[in-house]
Amino acid sequence: MLTVIALVLVAGLLVPFCWREWRLVRQAERSSKVYLSLYGDSLTFQQRVDEARRYTAAHGLNTQYVILVDFNKPSGDPARFRLYDLEARKTVLSSTCMHGAGAGSTDSRPAFSNRPGSNNSCLGKFHTAGRHTSGRVGRYRTPSINLVGKSGRANNNARRRSILIHGWAENAGRRGSHLRINPRLSQGCFAIESSKVRRLSEIVTASDRPILLWAYHNPI
Repeated sequence: MLTVIALVLVAGLLVPFCWREWRLVRQAERSSKVYLSLYGDSLTFQQRVDEARRYTAAHGLNTQYVILVDFNKPSGDPARFRLYDLEARKTVLSSTCMHGAGAGSTDSRPAFSNRPGSNNSCLGKFHTAGRHTSGRVGRYRTPSINLVGKSGRANNNARRRSILIHGWAENAGRRGSHLRINPRLSQGCFAIESSKVRRLSEIVTASDRPILLWAYHNPI
């Protein structure tokens, strides 16, 4: 009898909790679809490179390098995150890249949001703003790069959310279709392979101008 009562009490606590979590996920999924309908785009890679070349010249940025993040590609695909040399017309660094682990996101499908506290990835153009001073992401010590969102409501909360490019050692050697998102590390930042972020950090630090990062996804 006591066991039955205990089960009823536990169920009474779990059902409202599960219902709230389900509603949060569904709300995040709907918000992400609206976000993509507003800020997604269908440019070809060459169109994007051409636009990046015009944008960097017009805004006084580094005109040699651009970072392109294609969220249409699986997180375990090294082509998701690329440092592209506009002068040499080739990719000079590539990495797997984890997306944010906020509500609505799964290992295989990112949800998007600019809302502080969402822990989701956001899209648009960002400018690098030097190295992150602490050198830490949670309990991990890693080079990390500050970003400033420059695409209006698509990403203007990037600094407030502390959106960074940072490394994560577990990314290395786990290339494949999808990385497992980690709520402790994937709070909307661009988490790439640690060895790659060290090289990228050197390039960003050596540049006398900010470097453009452009994150994109097809519209819904």
